[in-house]
Amino acid sequence: MVPYVGETPLSRAQRVGVTEIPKISKEAKLRALARSPTGDRCLIENFPFTRGGNVCHVFPRRMSTDDTTMSAIEYHTGMKVWTMNVDSSANIFHASATMHKLFDDGHIAFLPMSPNVIGEFLGSDEFPTRGNFPSYPDSPDGKAPEFQYALIPLNVNMEPIVIFREDLAKQGKEQHSIYRYPFTDFPIITSNIQPHFVLLSLGRQLSKLGEDKVEALGSFTRGGVDYTYAKVRDFWMHSARIPDEWEDDMTFHVPGDPIQAPYFSDEESDEPDDTTKDKSYYGGASSKTVPLRIQRQRRVKHEAKSRSSVREEPRTPSKSSSKKSKGGMLGQKPRNKEKSNPRREIRPLPRGRNSVGTAAAGNSGGSDAVAGGSSTTM
Repeated sequence: MVPYVGETPLSRAQRVGVTEIPKISKEAKLRALARSPTGDRCLIENFPFTRGGNVCHVFPRRMSTDDTTMSAIEYHTGMKVWTMNVDSSANIFHASATMHKLFDDGHIAFLPMSPNVIGEFLGSDEFPTRGNFPSYPDSPDGKAPEFQYALIPLNVNMEPIVIFREDLAKQGKEQHSIYRYPFTDFPIITSNIQPHFVLLSLGRQLSKLGEDKVEALGSFTRGGVDYTYAKVRDFWMHSARIPDEWEDDMTFHVPGDPIQAPYFSDEESDEPDDTTKDKSYYGGASSKTVPLRIQRQRRVKHEAKSRSSVREEPRTPSKSSSKKSKGGMLGQKPRNKEKSNPRREIRPLPRGRNSVGTAAAGNSGGSDAVAGGSSTTM
């Protein structure tokens, strides 16, 4: 199982189909800062964070709302459903605003530079999956493992772009180096971000380029590492597809998921669980509370059930308000002043005048009565 550190963030505990997710927590930022070998410096330009920097996610944080894809990745990486920690320090690096934008837009990417790591992920015809997925735990003293990565461009539009990088080992003018497309001489980057996040991110970007562009990229050969970009793309396609046997694998499920039990049973309270104050999490889940993902799923189910019960509540609007209520707001009951003010009498107008005070038509049977008030639509 891929190790993660710290509490399960809210980013995986999202409502399915919701695109807006909470901001990254302060605790997650501090955790990433403490475990980064370069501190708060931009991983690419090596400038300090005080010059303006961002917290960046290798694998996009917005993907946490894609329930199908996230569940598939959780399955292949050996995790339980709803426990992937996208705010893990293993998925976060620091970068300047410019580098952050270039990375998120798929113009640049990282590539693992360790032959052993590449061999474990891409070295055979079959990709790693549940049961044999590579794991890189912390050292006995709690230090995060470090990996080497190369910076590569994925878009020819990067040709006019130059990257300035600060070299702390040098002094004066030589302390700042300039690197140009295709950045083959760019220094190897050392970081604690985990290789599976890097390969998932790169494979996802490659899958959006199309077959022709991926084939045109060919292969990457540098420093004893040799593999094709198509292989990385296929690794993503494999990891984002959940196998048929997932429903029968009870090591993947957790108490409360739809396979084992409904979200709300008859014995459960209408109030959703809220035990998220317990922060003793490891591996993306807690030993004392149910995973946050389940709580959010239950809350969504509860809220949806409440909304549907309100919509289905029968209404019997009065005749005077039935016509105008059609233009009202969804779920809004038409106002009926007859019911709201039962003491008010309903009196007919004097003969000879209609509802607008003009001469009557001469009907001896009397004119129409006007109710105490018409309904008001908002």
